Amino acid sequence: MLILSEADVRTCLPMERAIEANKRALGSLRRTGDGGATVPTRIGLPYRGPSSAAAAEDWTLFKPALYEQVGGNQPSLMGMKLVSVRGGNPSLGLPTVPATVMLVDCKTGIVNALLGGTYLTAARTAAGSAVATDCMTSSKKRLHLLVFGAGLQAEQHIEAIRSVRNIGRISIVNRSAGRAEQLVATAREKMKETEEQEIEMDVTLLGDRDAVKDVVSSADIICTTTNTTTPLFDGSWVKPGCHLNGVGSFTASMEEIPSDFIEKRCHVVIDTLEALNVGDLKCMSETSENYVGLLGDVIAGNAHLANDDDKCGCIESTLDCSLFKAVGTAIQDVITAHEVYQEALARGVGTEVKM
Repeated sequence: MLILSEADVRTCLPMERAIEANKRALGSLRRTGDGGATVPTRIGLPYRGPSSAAAAEDWTLFKPALYEQVGGNQPSLMGMKLVSVRGGNPSLGLPTVPATVMLVDCKTGIVNALLGGTYLTAARTAAGSAVATDCMTSSKKRLHLLVFGAGLQAEQHIEAIRSVRNIGRISIVNRSAGRAEQLVATAREKMKETEEQEIEMDVTLLGDRDAVKDVVSSADIICTTTNTTTPLFDGSWVKPGCHLNGVGSFTASMEEIPSDFIEKRCHVVIDTLEALNVGDLKCMSETSENYVGLLGDVIAGNAHLANDDDKCGCIESTLDCSLFKAVGTAIQDVITAHEVYQEALARGVGTEVKM
């Protein structure tokens, strides 16, 4: 069995490769069930211990998946991700969303790899948002990206969205300035060697309502990466044509993006049907007029936004924005982890152990 640390995973998973893997992973999830993915319902265990944060309940999720390439000759992939949410972890110097991924050899049933999954989870989630952004928007102009949150998910979303769109300004909204300023410094450091044009970056405190309104009103792409239970902004502030990626909320009691705004103004694409159970989409169902379908069906050409020329919405309609709502799926973890595993074998990275 090959053991890959968080550092090993970072080394073996450049964002471009993560985006390619997640286009394949999300494309395998189709309403008809013929995309090659088998993803049993995840098992979630709530934890209400003394370290639980007030903002959301702590959970541990067990998420298995199988991928069989349709019409291809590639080997089947099988594995499971164990991921937790622990709101008290940052105070302990630990990630809020620790995770581990295991890969299983389909032929023998033996675990052949164990990977640190915290970075992988953030990277594959952001890569999924990038795939959706690329499918659901078409602008070539320099855009204003707004990210709510300042953790690893926020960091990865900045990198992922920049990989598929020309970003001229990045705004970060966070409860505290310290983490947001640190994220700005991290992002600038990453951009130094590759950026031809300088990107404007700014920080806004979530508690400054007027300032939040200003950045929301200007944003072309909004990514929400928090664990809040109440909406982060007023939907009336969002300008027409804006695309949103919501990835933080994952239970019925959590709502990052106002559900009434989504119901009235957004074409909605989701990663899995489980996303319809999240608080952001409490006004939505598969029969709602603004429900487009699974991202996998959009990728396969089986589902379309109202106006493919505009791609961000139907111009002569109240539906003038687009939303990708993701709760994450184990097929992303398994396919992304396999990419890391293959790269690690090629590079001789990791530690081999006998069980």
